[in-house]
Amino acid sequence: MVASDGVQQSSPVTVNILVIDANDNTPTFAQFSYSIQVFTDRQPGETVLQLSATDADEGLNGLVTYEILAGAQGDFVINNHSGRITVAPGVTLTVGQSYALTVKASDNAPGNQRRSSTTTVYIEVLPPNNQSPPRFPILTYNLEISEAMRIGAILLNLQATDRENDPITYRIVSGDSQKVFNLSETYSCFVPQSKIMTVRLIGLSKLPLGVCAVVCPMSLCCPAMDWRPFQGGPRLSPIDHWR
Repeated sequence: MVASDGVQQSSPVTVNILVIDANDNTPTFAQFSYSIQVFTDRQPGETVLQLSATDADEGLNGLVTYEILAGAQGDFVINNHSGRITVAPGVTLTVGQSYALTVKASDNAPGNQRRSSTTTVYIEVLPPNNQSPPRFPILTYNLEISEAMRIGAILLNLQATDRENDPITYRIVSGDSQKVFNLSETYSCFVPQSKIMTVRLIGLSKLPLGVCAVVCPMSLCCPAMDWRPFQGGPRLSPIDHWR
């Protein structure tokens, strides 16, 4: 840039112009609210939910920090920089407890220019049974039977166990397309209220060759389920995870 009086001109000078961010964007969560379920055996310091809010501004105007405004009841804390919600130190969660956390995300602009938004995190505490499904004592049951096996013959007694002693139901989900087998209930004479599932041959006058050379929870898929009505229905056994 130069200045002139109409006769003479000054030496040029340099003018540096820096355009700074106007902080015209607000930190935004991906969802208006979040609903999660945690189990009572979640330990202090373990992650409950990872929150993230984005801000399109630059520098401090785009640097987001987090805080819980209300609802944690001292049982949850949030990392101010990462947005990670964890169980608070020394806390033991209680079955049936529910929470509605109000979480705020703020940028780091000067106080009178700071922008923020909030989200609600709903947390329901469930019993640890949800992580302890019924289990069979072994993973694979192998049987060899004659093709002349009579209808109604008992092939195998199956029994799964549940750590919390909840009622267990059974069903065949695959591997028996011809409906050759069925399950019937019996009860143990030695353990009161202990249900045993009996696999029987049904429906065909002659058993097709090879149909039951191998019978196992993975191929026959007879998963055990425990039933907790307030949790919305049955939960599959670990067999589903083995396939």
